Amino acid sequence: MENKNITILIAGFIALIIGVSLIGVIATETTGLTSIVNVSHENITYTEARNTTAAGKGEIVGGFTFYIANIPTGWRSVGCPITGLILHNGSVIWTDVDYNFTASTGAIMFNNSANVNDTGYNTTAATYQYCELTYLTEGWQRTILNLVPGFFALALLGIGIGLFHEVGRREGLW
Repeated sequence: MENKNITILIAGFIALIIGVSLIGVIATETTGLTSIVNVSHENITYTEARNTTAAGKGEIVGGFTFYIANIPTGWRSVGCPITGLILHNGSVIWTDVDYNFTASTGAIMFNNSANVNDTGYNTTAATYQYCELTYLTEGWQRTILNLVPGFFALALLGIGIGLFHEVGRREGLW
């Protein structure tokens, strides 16, 4: 085997190793642009909304607005509002009777209901989905971007086959 063929094989192996290591990076970056983020158990404290007077002590006073941590701004308030909001306290899952939620602003207003007024709780856990600023809103954009890692892998495979074919041809194997 000639030195030139050995050089081609070594360069090919190095290129394949670098390429294979980059597939994971490309796939991770692609996922970040095409996936909605799930948030689970974000704590919302509503102690300040409780009535502190003797009459109705511990009940929720109307007019307090609380916000989730990932407030949709700009295009996300209309193009990708918060979805799937669930508020829960231990084993109690609150319903729309217990709170009002505005998906485009991330605002939560607690109502004066039995679940909310349980004085044993001053925080609740929120579970919801939101879009990152870099999220692609169009389905066709996400589809094309999700194809990139696969085509990158096919390109690496083609380069590897081409290099081995060239070395085999030079050595007279085919």
